[in-house]
Order: sequence, then structure tokens, then C-alpha cells
Amino acid sequence: MVISRTAKFIPAADEVWRLQTGTDPESQIFQEMANGGHYQGVGGTRQGIYVVSPNGRLLASANALEPMATLALMEQGLVAWNKLPQAERQLDPRARDKVNPRWEDFFPERGLTLRVTLRDLPRNGDPTAKRKPPANRDHAWFTRAEVREFLPNRLEVGQRSELPRALFERLACLHLVDAVYGQTLPYAPDEIRAGSLECEVVERRDQTVQVAFEGSVEMVADGPWLLGENDWTPNREYPRSTTLDLIGNAIYNTDSLAFTHFELIATGLWRGGTQFNTRAGAEDEGAIGFVFQPTLNSPSARVPPAFINLYQQFGADWVRGL
Repeated sequence: MVISRTAKFIPAADEVWRLQTGTDPESQIFQEMANGGHYQGVGGTRQGIYVVSPNGRLLASANALEPMATLALMEQGLVAWNKLPQAERQLDPRARDKVNPRWEDFFPERGLTLRVTLRDLPRNGDPTAKRKPPANRDHAWFTRAEVREFLPNRLEVGQRSELPRALFERLACLHLVDAVYGQTLPYAPDEIRAGSLECEVVERRDQTVQVAFEGSVEMVADGPWLLGENDWTPNREYPRSTTLDLIGNAIYNTDSLAFTHFELIATGLWRGGTQFNTRAGAEDEGAIGFVFQPTLNSPSARVPPAFINLYQQFGADWVRGL
């Protein structure tokens, strides 16, 4: 019923931290609207569902988790919408001039955009064991130029190469992190104790090149925060580590200069916790798995990586700080 009712709405989702803390016009409009919502005050989290008119007028809001509660919220919003005068239903055309660049604007067209799925795994490695329910998703973005850096210079059978250090550090520190239960912390390059990702050409047929990936990484954070002052700076030290083996395969087309298939899997152990990832503490540990696969043409592919605001620190000069 909720899905069918959305025909009366324009659904949208956004990352609430930027909106509730930002000083740009878009964030200010959100804050003014949300301060009158279900939290009834200024400051603190603004997570929730908001029914809002195009001109920013709040019609209904709640931090609803259950489908029927969400449906009731939508109905409440529709009642308020139907009472609005026509003049208050329109967006001021000049409002678009106030929208600042967003992280989505750096989406690497014709690059490699990957969906990252991560979840807890059985400690005994038994593939028939019951799947643990927690899981999460992220995105990893690479430009068209960076795609070629995954491969050896000569695309001939037997040729091998190692992923350039800056790309490997971005992949490991920002995407191979224990975010199964939600927000966590990245690693810094200096916290990589060992690791690399190698690529080997295993087959070549005309314009089609098949490659295999293999690697590993060990990351240990056991001291002060090393990534400077930013949105992720923690309130204290969080000792933690991640040790993973990586394996994968891909197919590259030399005409389109793109991967037509890509899959990278990482499995291993995590230890320790961070402020928001719901782990028990420094001695807590478990098994974890990651799968990297292309996002294809899904609209959700344009949802930025969780740590997009750190990409530039990891050699991605095509991402500019906002």
C-alpha cells in the first residue's frame, strides 16, 4: 500500500548530516523546515520522513519505521497538501540558483561505479551456515582514467600488475571497513600494515580481455586519528583492525575502454568497534565479507560513497571539497 500511495508523491532521499549541519542555502531551508517537525527543536539529529511542499512548507513528519505508520504519515501529508492554496504549491524558480554543488555532481561518467555489499559471515567459514541478517551497502567510484590503472600496461596473457598505491589505499581504507551495522570510521594510509591487489591477464580474445584479481590487506588503527579535522573525526581513539583476502575477476573491452564484467570479493576478520557501528568494544571480533559489483545504470548508482569527502585525500583530485 505504501508503494502504491507514492504515486501521489515525489519520493527523495538524502544524507541528513550535511543537511542538518550545513550552512549552504539548501541546508538552511531544510533546517528551518525540520526544526518544526517531529523533534520540535533546534540541534541534534533530524533523521526521519518529511512530507514537504515544493516551496519548503512542512506538511507532516515522523521518524517512522513501520509501513503502516509511514502510510499514516503520507495520508496526513496529503490532507495538509489538499488544503494548501495553489499559490503555495509551487517552487520559486529562483530557488534553483541557490543550490550549491553536491557530491553527486562528481559522479564519474563512463567510469567504474561499484555497489559494495557487506555483511557478517559465519566464523567457521561454512557456506551452508545460516546467513546473519545484518548487511549494508555503499558505493565505490573510479574515473575512466582510473579504470585503466586496474590493468597491466600490456594486455597479453600472463601479464601482471599491481594496483597503484593511491587507488589501493582508497579501496582499502574507505571501502573495506566494518560498516555492517551502519556508520563507522575509515582507516588512514599509514594504518595499512601490509597489502596489495594484483591483476593478471588470463585470456585475450580480440577486444575482450579477461583478468583475475588477487590480494590481501591488513589494517590496524591503534592510536590517534590520522585523517585531520572533518566530519568523521571521532571523539576518542577506537582501536580496531581488519584483515582480508581479496579475489575477483573482470572482463575489459579494449574498444569501449570499460569493464563489461567486474566482481571483487573480500573476506576475513574484523576486530574492535567505533562509536556508531554497534560492536561491543576493542576485544569484539568476527568474520566479514564484501562484494564489489557494477551498479550498471541504476539511478541509485549516483548515491555518493560514504567517505566521498575524503576521496581527495586519497588521490582523487577529480573530487573537489564542498
